[in-house]
Amino acid sequence: MAQPLAQPAQGLDSLDLTSLARATTKTFERLAPFSLLRDPSSHDASPTVIKIVDKIKSYLAAIDTTMQVVHAAYQMSKLASTLWTAHASRNGNGRKEKRSTSSSFAADAERQKRLEDLVLLADAASDQASKTSGVFKQVQQDFYRIAAWTKDMDATVQIPVDPSLPKTIKKPLRDVGSDLVANLGLLAEFSRHTSELASWCAWVKVGIIKLDGTVVPPQAEPQDDNDTDDDGAGIANATSDGGADKVRAKWEQVRRECLLYYSLIAEMQARYAEMLPLSVELWQQALREANTKEETKAQPPGGVRRKVSSLFRDAVRTNWFWDRGGARSSAGTLLLFNLCYLD
Repeated sequence: MAQPLAQPAQGLDSLDLTSLARATTKTFERLAPFSLLRDPSSHDASPTVIKIVDKIKSYLAAIDTTMQVVHAAYQMSKLASTLWTAHASRNGNGRKEKRSTSSSFAADAERQKRLEDLVLLADAASDQASKTSGVFKQVQQDFYRIAAWTKDMDATVQIPVDPSLPKTIKKPLRDVGSDLVANLGLLAEFSRHTSELASWCAWVKVGIIKLDGTVVPPQAEPQDDNDTDDDGAGIANATSDGGADKVRAKWEQVRRECLLYYSLIAEMQARYAEMLPLSVELWQQALREANTKEETKAQPPGGVRRKVSSLFRDAVRTNWFWDRGGARSSAGTLLLFNLCYLD
């Protein structure tokens, strides 16, 4: 469904992916056992158990989609960074030199192609995030309905302690509904974060379409040869490039936040890989692309935790890792903990 061209109060740096990652892990781990609910004895309870399992699986699929959306945000940050190359080429790299018409057309065509690719990514991410947000808006109604279905049922079901382990426990079916209702607070938190993610994706899409300089470098205006300062840089570009650099820095922050997000969900993805087929494949591909040949050859054993660590080394060397007073930021502290744990 097409999004209206109206921008809410948003910004590239408005995402809280650390909180989303924590809520994602907790929510998935709480719901996953219920997707493997079994009715070993009562045939009367079987239809209800099937309904519960199907409903829980729809929520797990929506969580999987959320992880795909954050991966799309990561891909957008990588693609957006290439726009500054095209932007510099379009503006002659700030030097006083007369470009040929053919080179200008080539730069414009390359920029346009990258913008179109970015719009497609943003459009798909916005659509996925909106659908996921819509699924979780129904969670309270769904869980209270399940509690109503099961409250008078005298049946016993089997549920795994952990879907990644073979051990199961038996419990009254009527307790399943109350257990799900008890987790509504956690799911409400996750739903709020998914709504914010959907809003951010829609805002990014609109910013790309408008080309107003909030999301991508603004369209460069033709310059006269005389419209330069003493250093040869265009006066018009001297103003716009400062804003463009700020936007570029914000995209770099988005990229780092996405990588930190993955570091926080990676272990959960590894444990439940069979239940998260789409997002696991996407993030593993990102991992393969991020690792250099040298890192791959020298990769010591240690599973997913060690593999993830190479994605975040550059973040420690950035200002984002530190606060303005020179101390480690809260996000930097969390990242350092992960790196130490991974190593």
